[in-house]
Amino acid sequence: MFKIPLPPPKHAGSSSSSSSSSSSAPAPEPAAKRTRAETDSSDALIDDDDRNAFAAPAPVGLPAGFFDSGAASSSSSSSSSSRAVHRAADEDDDEDEDDRFKRARVAVASQQQRHVALPTDTDDENSISSTAVKRLALALEKRIAKNEEMRIKFPKQPAKFVDSEVELNEELQKLHVLSTAPEFYGELIRLNTPNSLITLLSHDNVDIAIATIELLNELTDMEEGDSDQQQSFLLLVRALVEGSLWSGLHFNLQRLDESRNEESEAVHKILGILENAIECETSMARSLYEQAPALVAWVIDRAQRFTDKHDTADDNRLYASELLAILLQTSQENKIDFVREGGMDSLLRAVAPYKKRDPRSVEEAEMLANLFDCLCALLIVPEHKTVFLDVEGVELMLLLIKSNLQAGKAAVKVLNFAMAFPNGDATCSRFVDKLGLSAVFPWFMTAPDLKKIGTPERQFEEHICTIVAGLFRSLPAGVARNRLLNKFMEADFAKCERLVELHSKYTRLLSRVDQQIARERDEYEEVDDALENEFFMRRLDVGLATLQLVDTIILELLVSGIDEIRSHLLVLLAQQRLPVSSIDTIVLEFIDNLAPEEAQRVAALHTEFHRQQAARA
Repeated sequence: MFKIPLPPPKHAGSSSSSSSSSSSAPAPEPAAKRTRAETDSSDALIDDDDRNAFAAPAPVGLPAGFFDSGAASSSSSSSSSSRAVHRAADEDDDEDEDDRFKRARVAVASQQQRHVALPTDTDDENSISSTAVKRLALALEKRIAKNEEMRIKFPKQPAKFVDSEVELNEELQKLHVLSTAPEFYGELIRLNTPNSLITLLSHDNVDIAIATIELLNELTDMEEGDSDQQQSFLLLVRALVEGSLWSGLHFNLQRLDESRNEESEAVHKILGILENAIECETSMARSLYEQAPALVAWVIDRAQRFTDKHDTADDNRLYASELLAILLQTSQENKIDFVREGGMDSLLRAVAPYKKRDPRSVEEAEMLANLFDCLCALLIVPEHKTVFLDVEGVELMLLLIKSNLQAGKAAVKVLNFAMAFPNGDATCSRFVDKLGLSAVFPWFMTAPDLKKIGTPERQFEEHICTIVAGLFRSLPAGVARNRLLNKFMEADFAKCERLVELHSKYTRLLSRVDQQIARERDEYEEVDDALENEFFMRRLDVGLATLQLVDTIILELLVSGIDEIRSHLLVLLAQQRLPVSSIDTIVLEFIDNLAPEEAQRVAALHTEFHRQQAARA
């Protein structure tokens, strides 16, 4: 097997994000990595020192063998084998052949540096016609056939087929211009070009495969356009998938060596093709998971694997984590399969090292945020909250919070999802048992520095208030609920004052937006559903959800039966000139937007408050 080193094409429409990052950052490590058994003890989910922080013994975690796949090792062996064949071919060549190879490389570089113009039927160089597209497609088929013929005729004489390889690469470069004219994708499909490109993904010359990957990445990169153009992208993606795109991409992920810059960039573009396919049609996320489990396993493993225990996240790990989040957020079935295969435990192990250190780069911080987004996506499924408990998810999130590092702020969001209705009762009980109140309430009083994680303060306050509201909803009368109520009596009712402060803050913000919306309503003769949704989203943006949670917590405290809390809250509201009726309005609107079971609970709370008010009158 002879490998011609083809440099990346220099065409105007190519994406520069991966290439620019690769040139500035050190190359990633080779694909062979540590197994879980070889990882440093600091990567353990909950170590012995951590367990001492909790009152109760931790439950036994679920086994997690799914992600210790052979994809990485097979990738390394495949790449090594491929390079060994290349070297063997090179060693068999004499000096004249070496000179010929060098001239071929110069020819390829020169060909890629000059402008490749698309042939047209008119004198207008910017014109692209159906006939010109057909010429390009047929020329590619001709070059493929010629290259196959020469390789079969002279399998052990690379000098004989090197020219046909250069010509094939040249035809691939010409096809890049079609990314600016997606309306001709149908013509490519009719001429069977997608299947030809899929075939080239398994070409013996890795650089031909890389050139094909770059072309596919550009052709499938859907930009904003009219519905006809979007349909063209969709038709091309479907044709590629029907032609075994997933298998071709996985084959290259196994043989590419990420320690080489150009091959690492190719891996990045493969991930881009996967994202492009899902962007064209969200059902592709499920298709990918069902039809290409080995490819998905590679993405999952790459998203959670450092190149070594002291390294930071590279571009490909960041992209893989982003793609994993897309796969899980897009499909309910993917969430279920992922957890069934041990994914919850593996994600927790991936974030566990950050209880002792912060991310070392912006890329690593983004990667960590993607992994937390994956956890949140999994916890949308109610049954997964039980798995989260079994693999000690609550304990790890509390350790992250107590560390006061970057990961702790993201852990609040995960606990929000884990303790939310429905099926969050057991999580709330575990949270209190493991001393979660003392971990979270300091941030209820004062939000931490959120600049490094990029979370808006309003969003963080919403997460904290969701946790507190979830505790009131889930904890039955008893020791745990009394501990929660006592928090609002500590430090001379400081947390009650914080509640009223939050109520006042978000009431003002919402009032301003409501006034603007009222003026806009007067300008319209009729307000349709789309405009109503826009108004509602604007109210959410300024903190409507947080205000609803705060007022629900206030109601919980007012009907708690503790006169000191009740009287202190009413005095604070009066001092701020905030009538109790303002809480009524917000809570009633909240009830209208809740699920039936939860709406019934909050409505009963509201009724009990007014019953007590009437009894005291």
